[in-house]
Amino acid sequence: LTLNGGPHVYAQTSLVLATASAAHAKAVSFANMHSNMVSRIAVGDPRTTSLGKLTKELLSRLDLDPAPPSRYLYGKHDEVITLVKSGEADVGVMYRVDVAATPALRIVDRAPASIRSPVLFAGAVVWTCGHASCSLAREFMAFLERPPAQAILQKHGFDPVSEDNAVHAKKDTR
Repeated sequence: LTLNGGPHVYAQTSLVLATASAAHAKAVSFANMHSNMVSRIAVGDPRTTSLGKLTKELLSRLDLDPAPPSRYLYGKHDEVITLVKSGEADVGVMYRVDVAATPALRIVDRAPASIRSPVLFAGAVVWTCGHASCSLAREFMAFLERPPAQAILQKHGFDPVSEDNAVHAKKDTR
């Protein structure tokens, strides 16, 4: 239902562990987030958010010792940011781009590269658009893939799009 070969990936981000507390800035990592130095962990609710589903998958792949359920504070995407920013949670698992956009937060650990699944942002021109709209949509998608737009996205916390991810998204389009 899309034109020009389907969706095109124009940005990507990854999951990180973040805190607002200087006390946790260097001591906490994914490997020890279930230790006694962390009492509350904000995560997305896997039943209602993509962030929660990705976090659940990441924690499962990290094969961490289980933490008591009372240590987890579940919320929607923006609630995870608020829980950490306000200090209600010691750390939170969130998108790297959100931490970059929130000066009160800092990254304390990134998901290991060997199990990191990038979060892809893609756009497409749908076949139902009118002639004038299709032309503008094509121009906009081309603009997002150009170096100046990519530099702006990276300045605001997005990771560079790898060629593998751009090709992968096109192959997965049906």
